[in-house]
Amino acid sequence: MYQSTSSNVNHQKVVLPPIITWYMDKDTPSDYNDDINITDKSVSNVAGDRTTSTLTITPSQEQHGAIIYCKVSNGYGSIISDRKSRIDVLVPVVIRPIDNATVLQNKALSVTCLYTEGNPPRTSVTWIQVKTSRVVGVEQTLTIPNMQITDEGYYKCRVNNTLEPSGCCAQTPYDETMFYVDVQFLGNGSYPSVWAAVGGAVGGAVMIVVFGLLIYWKKFKRNPPAVAQVR
Repeated sequence: MYQSTSSNVNHQKVVLPPIITWYMDKDTPSDYNDDINITDKSVSNVAGDRTTSTLTITPSQEQHGAIIYCKVSNGYGSIISDRKSRIDVLVPVVIRPIDNATVLQNKALSVTCLYTEGNPPRTSVTWIQVKTSRVVGVEQTLTIPNMQITDEGYYKCRVNNTLEPSGCCAQTPYDETMFYVDVQFLGNGSYPSVWAAVGGAVGGAVMIVVFGLLIYWKKFKRNPPAVAQVR
């Protein structure tokens, strides 16, 4: 909310009360011709030769960095306010979803938390193991070496930035996302069991092939194929 007050002091003649007009300048501070008139967002109060105008707006993120000023005129001339206010639009950080992860036992887990910066851009990151409510990391990338079965479960990544609006106490909004980490392991004797199965299957196939060739050879010896002789 912005407020401007102007008055006329003239005892010789009647002067119209000042008229206050509000403008917003986004990109060209030195050029007043393209500024946007936002007086419709204001309320003026005239008391004698004094005019008080109060501007109330809800700026969007696209209006971040815009300049607000007012112009005062009374029919004999106009002046532009010396004080110009710059809009600093505060925006909370927005987190992106994290996919579920799978990791082998005794191996390292590495997950990165991606987010869209807010304003101000300085962001705090906190990783939380849900089942224990324990903080397990404070960097953008979470790395847990030597993962165990007890580390399996849901994790949260929480991000926040501190907003300090004018005339109000600081606020710390946050955004978070949750994902599941599956820890897989190989049981004792897994590799020997697999190779025994493969070896048994291959050995059985070889025996069948050899046995089949032996039967064919015996049949061939007993009943040799006819041979045509040309004389």
